[in-house]
Amino acid sequence: TKVPINPRTGGKAKINTPSTWSDFETALAYYCDHPDRVSGLFVVMPGTDLAGADFDHCIVDSVIQPQALAQVRALNSYTEYSPSSAGLRVFGLGVKPGNRSKQGDIELYDGSSKRFLSFTGRHLPGTPLELRDVTPEFTALYRETFPEPEPAPVVRRDPQPVTLEDAELLTKAMSAKNGARFVDLW
Repeated sequence: TKVPINPRTGGKAKINTPSTWSDFETALAYYCDHPDRVSGLFVVMPGTDLAGADFDHCIVDSVIQPQALAQVRALNSYTEYSPSSAGLRVFGLGVKPGNRSKQGDIELYDGSSKRFLSFTGRHLPGTPLELRDVTPEFTALYRETFPEPEPAPVVRRDPQPVTLEDAELLTKAMSAKNGARFVDLW
C-alpha cells in the first residue's frame, strides 16, 4: 500500500535502482503537486548513517502504548506518527548490531538495510526535532527485540572404541558424503 514513486517520472521507484530516487526538493514538489497519488515521502536507507525504528500498531484509541512510549523515549531522537497514525517512527543516526529487522510490531533499519522508510513530518510532541546519534540506544533496543537464543545443551557421550579394521575404516571414510575431500586430504 506504500508504493515508492519516482517523482521525476511518476513511475515506481526501486530500492536497487538509484536513478529512480531523487533529492528531497524534487520529492516534496511531486508530493505537493500530486496529493491524490502519494500520501507521504520516503527516505532511502542504503548507504546512509540513518537508523530507523518503526513501531506499528502502538497507538490505540489515540493513546500510545506504554512499552512503545518507553522505547521511543529511550531512543530520544526525532519521532513522528506513521502514515496510518496507528504507529510511530523514530529516526536517528547510527547502526544496528545485527542483521535481523522485524519482530512482531517492531522493525529496525539502518544504512545497511535495503529499504525505503516513509516519513510524514507529523512530529510527536515532546521528542527532539533533530536526528541524534542513537547507536547505544539502538543497540539496546536491538538486543531487547532480538535476544540471543539460549545455547543448546551440549550432550557429551563417552568415547566408544573403534572396532573396524584400518582398511574398513578407510573405505567407509572414502565413501562418505564428503569422501572426495577425505581422499584429497589423505
